[in-house]
Amino acid sequence: MSHNELYINGKKTTQSFTTQGVTDDIDEVTVPADSYYVLGDNRENSTDSRMIGFVNKDQIDGKLGFKFYPFK
Repeated sequence: MSHNELYINGKKTTQSFTTQGVTDDIDEVTVPADSYYVLGDNRENSTDSRMIGFVNKDQIDGKLGFKFYPFK
């Protein structure tokens, strides 16, 4: 597997953003149940699961207040 590819549940996912600046320090991981592996949108300079580890779903609390796009 290339470091520029993203797989979710064993299926290759198309990345709709540029791969410019993609780092190669992301190893293949298996995410435990009820957890998430989070990546910042600035992969060269983000504090994300590469540094802090998995995020348990109980640690995530959020509400959508405004949705810009898509309109539907």
